Amino acid sequence: SRKENCEKIIIESPVSLENEEKERLKNMLQKYTEKNLCFKFVEDKDLIYGIRVKYKSKVLDFSLQSKLDRF
Repeated sequence: SRKENCEKIIIESPVSLENEEKERLKNMLQKYTEKNLCFKFVEDKDLIYGIRVKYKSKVLDFSLQSKLDRF
C-alpha cells in the first residue's frame, strides 16, 4: 500500500493549520523529492510563530523561537 511505502515528514506548528495551509505545504514539499511522503501535522505550543519541518535526520526550523534562540 502507498502508506506503507512512504517516508514520514512531520510538520509542527503552534496552532492547528487549516486544510488549505496543509495542502499548500504538502504540495510545496512534495516538489523537492521523488519519494512518496506521508505527512503528519503536530501542534507544538512551545513554538511562538511559524513552522518546523522534520524529515529523516533533518530539521528545517522556520519558527520565531529558533530566531530568538540564536541571540
